[in-house]
Amino acid sequence: MPFMTICLDHKRPLVALWTTQDRLDRHDVAERLADLDLSAIARPQARDPSGFELWFQGRLEGKSEPGQWLDQFDLHAAAQFCFELGRAAIATKLRRSTAIREDLHWWPAAIGFRLCAGGDADLCAALVGLQHLMGHSGEGPRKIFGGLYDVLARDPCPEEMRPFRSILQRHILETWPLAPGDEVLGEPVLHPGRMGVRAVAHLLQIPETEVIAAIGEDRSCPPEWRLIGRAEAKALFPQSLAEPEFCKALSLSTRQFKQMRDEGLLQPVEGGFWDVWAAQDLIDDLLHGAEPISFVLHDWCSLTEASDRLQMTFPEIIDDIRSGRIARVGKYLQRSGFASILINLGHLEQEGEAISIETFAFSLGLRPGELMTFVRRDSVSCQQLRGARGNAQVRMSAADRQAFHERFISFRALGGAAGLGWGGASGLA
Repeated sequence: MPFMTICLDHKRPLVALWTTQDRLDRHDVAERLADLDLSAIARPQARDPSGFELWFQGRLEGKSEPGQWLDQFDLHAAAQFCFELGRAAIATKLRRSTAIREDLHWWPAAIGFRLCAGGDADLCAALVGLQHLMGHSGEGPRKIFGGLYDVLARDPCPEEMRPFRSILQRHILETWPLAPGDEVLGEPVLHPGRMGVRAVAHLLQIPETEVIAAIGEDRSCPPEWRLIGRAEAKALFPQSLAEPEFCKALSLSTRQFKQMRDEGLLQPVEGGFWDVWAAQDLIDDLLHGAEPISFVLHDWCSLTEASDRLQMTFPEIIDDIRSGRIARVGKYLQRSGFASILINLGHLEQEGEAISIETFAFSLGLRPGELMTFVRRDSVSCQQLRGARGNAQVRMSAADRQAFHERFISFRALGGAAGLGWGGASGLA
């Protein structure tokens, strides 16, 4: 347990006597003790135990403090949460490459305990403070909360950690600008949420100061964290844009704009203007159930690149996304407008050919080892062959892949189709 580092009876910090990977060497106590310096000078200085350490020891002894909010939760889960919350708080004061000194390893749990021991209100205030100190909303909650986010995003989340997961999930949903294609603790966002000031300003091609003036100034919240509801934004800024500004706001080229206009995918407004809100609704619809992508790798490509590679127009690709013929869609987090839409070709050009199990796994967003589990259980049909060098190969024909899709569906696709979160999708399975 990295968060308990003191003997309360003697007020002496605990220290690691030795570490070694070899099991026999590690348990050779006689040899190791001879090498240790156990003099009083070498021992760490005594210190008073922190509030966290006193609370933790009390819980181990079956004691509880009146009004202590953390006492309602599992002990190890609460301690882990305090530890990770404290680490996130300390990261606001240290450089990224700076490690915590060994004699301060008790610090994260103590700070996290102090931030959340008062209950929900204190914890939410602490989380808001972390956000404002660590950066802006465009960096995403994982970058802001670090290890705390990773612990609570595990799939499956341990039962004892779920109350803390629900708290952080609710907080992110209330304080972050979210839209389809984003994720909160591994769960896809299925419906448009509130928008940030910067996003509204870019979409409408107006200064951020104009947006802030319309929604009112709030000195308690930095401009980069101010949010506005989608309906409120539409009511405050119903304006449409001329073609040049419209293309800039939605990341469209003139040719792409004309293709979409001719197919009726864009909504005209009187006077030769175009409705940017309707176009944004189209983008959100295409990103429904999409995967967030930070870096473009493997077979991911933009709609522009896909149009060139597949020799298809923009409207044809959009129709394939809507119909499900292009099954894997991603949201490029570093772009906006139509440039944020990525598709995974996943050897789309080889629809009629047999492909390797690795290629099919990557097209599903799985690791090859995970898909091989289905093969070992005889849950999927495939062809097991010998390669030119005698190595075993597993390949899947078009019929094999079709049979797989007829039997299995991912939680992401199931939740997206049914409009449900992970909990609701798990109930359907």
